[in-house]
Amino acid sequence: MGAAAVVSAPVVRGCPRYLAHVLQRKAHAARVAYFAWLEYNFAWRKWMPAKHQRVAQCETGYQGGTGPGGSRWDWDSGTYVSAFGIYRQGYDDDAHRVGNLGWDETLRKLGRYPTPREQMQAADSHRAAHGGWSGWGCRGA
Repeated sequence: MGAAAVVSAPVVRGCPRYLAHVLQRKAHAARVAYFAWLEYNFAWRKWMPAKHQRVAQCETGYQGGTGPGGSRWDWDSGTYVSAFGIYRQGYDDDAHRVGNLGWDETLRKLGRYPTPREQMQAADSHRAAHGGWSGWGCRGA
């Protein structure tokens, strides 16, 4: 019998060490940017004026229950949307006026509800166009 052919296994090399560090830094930067975005858009109790918080709580807030009071940032009754309970078509006009997407556009294009900051910007746009808080049932909140 003859000599058997020796087949060597291919050498598998991992990711170059420098590239792993580059990817780690990019992942860290992405996490930092995400948490900054999250804070800016969703930490509404820190930056939203008290009047806005009271109106949102009155319009769509949780009533009763054991959890802390808060507003429904996903509020959509079919006719009224946002924590501020703005008429759907009016919300779209208000959001577009400040350069944001409308309610349904945000859901369709971004796959999420408008953030609390986007909803507050739309409410402020609505107030500016329609004479303050007069259009809200909870204007006295």
